[in-house]
Amino acid sequence: MAGLKPSVPGSRVIYLATYAEDDMLARAKLTEPFGYLLKPFSAQGLKASIKKGVIGCEATNRPS
Repeated sequence: MAGLKPSVPGSRVIYLATYAEDDMLARAKLTEPFGYLLKPFSAQGLKASIKKGVIGCEATNRPS
């Protein structure tokens, strides 16, 4: 996880995971993800995270 953000600048990440252990969540948080969904995840939860990522990406790419 830690190597993902520097190697892919501007990437938007949504993690799909089986575990919600504190150390895993802490490492994921360092990459500033748009979502962290636990299995089994719902289509509604995934869709909401994708929308959040798209809106966030649009907001950061808007000219000032």
